[in-house]
Amino acid sequence: MQDSVLIKHQCKIIEHGYFIFCSFDDKTIIKNTFSYSLDLKKRTYVVKHNGNDTVKTASITKDYIDGFLSSEEYKGNKSFLIFHPEFLKWNNAQKLDFFIQKSNYK
Repeated sequence: MQDSVLIKHQCKIIEHGYFIFCSFDDKTIIKNTFSYSLDLKKRTYVVKHNGNDTVKTASITKDYIDGFLSSEEYKGNKSFLIFHPEFLKWNNAQKLDFFIQKSNYK
């Protein structure tokens, strides 16, 4: 797999949900979770960093990254263009960088 960042999107309605990113190298996986709210009428958004989890790659199972997608696999929703006009064209690392910059990431 070429991507070093995988993405998972979870929501019941598109206006409110979570993006979870797994960044990995040979030794660790860092899972960052961001919540978001979209106002489709006003075309505005709010993004919040909900925390991260670091795990040694030797101690994980396949279930830990089940449901995560590479940049090529993730298609997204046109509503996410509220974040940025190029959002759906970005790779997962670019999306993660965007959420870090726009959130309360510490």
